[in-house]
Amino acid sequence: MKKSKQAPASNGVSVGPRSLPSPTEPSLSAGVSPLLHDISTTAKLMSTTTFAVRQLCRAGQLKYVRIGHRWLISPQAIQRFISQAENTGGAA
Repeated sequence: MKKSKQAPASNGVSVGPRSLPSPTEPSLSAGVSPLLHDISTTAKLMSTTTFAVRQLCRAGQLKYVRIGHRWLISPQAIQRFISQAENTGGAA
């Protein structure tokens, strides 16, 4: 049986071959969801493109926050957008 090598992290703690998800990626462990999604994750959740998500954000139809150069969207903002779209019969 082969043992996989683990590279020590900068603090000396061994890290496994699997990387940890970023704070904005959906988490499958323990049912914990992230506070904010990045544009790519939001596009996947909404079954659309990153371009379309940015257009919705720029138009003020999808609320977002900017942290540095990243555009981050809360799950509540996504749900609010979907609810508004359902109530108006299309894009909010």
